[in-house]
Amino acid sequence: MDDNWIVEHDVYNITSEEEVPWNECHNVVLMHSLKLGLNSHHYMLNDKYQEVTCFGNKVNTSKWRAEILYNC
Repeated sequence: MDDNWIVEHDVYNITSEEEVPWNECHNVVLMHSLKLGLNSHHYMLNDKYQEVTCFGNKVNTSKWRAEILYNC
C-alpha cells in the first residue's frame, strides 16, 4: 500500500521541446507519489547495505544512476 514511485529524468539545461534519450549515464530522481523523494545516507548497515529514507522534495532529493553490470 502506498508504494507508488515516479522515476523522473534528471537532465538540466534543456528546453521542453528537446527530446533527450534516457541512458545509464543520466541521473534519475525517485519520487514517491506523496511527493517525497528517496534519499540516501553515508551510514551503512552491517557495512553492507546503505540506509535510505524518504523526505523533502525534489530539490533536496538524492540523484540516482543505474549501472550496467557485466559478468555478474
